[in-house]
Amino acid sequence: MRYTISYHNTEIGDHFDLFLENSGDSLYTYEFRTELFLNFLRGEEISASKKENHRLKYLDFEGDISDGRGFVKIVEKGEYWSQISENFKKICIQRKKFELFLRVCAEKN
Repeated sequence: MRYTISYHNTEIGDHFDLFLENSGDSLYTYEFRTELFLNFLRGEEISASKKENHRLKYLDFEGDISDGRGFVKIVEKGEYWSQISENFKKICIQRKKFELFLRVCAEKN
């Protein structure tokens, strides 16, 4: 399955979105803080929080988002292999040699 990481800049701040292709008609979508991106690039594991699923077009979309919701720019694309479900509220992601590894993060009580 394919994935995309997009930088999302808005009036109220910025973040990164992880879009995961799946067998459905939408993308599983997770958000992580901008300051974590360098850690991710260094191969460190970071956590990302679930957002509402997005339309499939966001896997390849760059540019302005309607209604003044900022813009997105793709910063990485690739493939992933995982059994991630849309029911997971938080996942951990790690990059090793341009492969994306996903796992369910343990939620702290």
